[in-house]
Amino acid sequence: MTIDKETMIYDEITDLLISTGMPSHIQGFDYLKEGIFKAVIKPSIINNMTKEFYPAIAQHFHTSVESAERNIRNCITKAYVSGSLFQSPDFKTSNCVDLTQNHCNSYVISVYARAIQKRLTDREERIKAVENGIARVEKIEALERELAKYKRIYGDLKN
Repeated sequence: MTIDKETMIYDEITDLLISTGMPSHIQGFDYLKEGIFKAVIKPSIINNMTKEFYPAIAQHFHTSVESAERNIRNCITKAYVSGSLFQSPDFKTSNCVDLTQNHCNSYVISVYARAIQKRLTDREERIKAVENGIARVEKIEALERELAKYKRIYGDLKN
């Protein structure tokens, strides 16, 4: 079973949002999740929040731009008030996260999008490392089979 990249990104986003205490029962959670997905796929969308970002979210959920912005802000504010906004290990090494103030939507979305991009990069590196390890093991096994074949043909060459 293979998981497509889009599903993998959504899974990472959901995991990160839940691990940071974002309230998943409110509508803004889904809007925020979709917004972070869009920011991961196209980071420049963060630079055009009112003209590109919110309209894309509103269109996706068949709602108004104002509703999309308000629901995202509400979700972020609830997480901030509960003190869990940046409480994931993903943000512990980030010097750019100021925990003392409530942040605008674009800042929070961009920080979360960068964390997701880092998670995806780390996952790809782990997959490559496993694949390289498997390839090395397969190469060693092939060499051992080749050596066993030569030993059968020529016998043990210890002289």
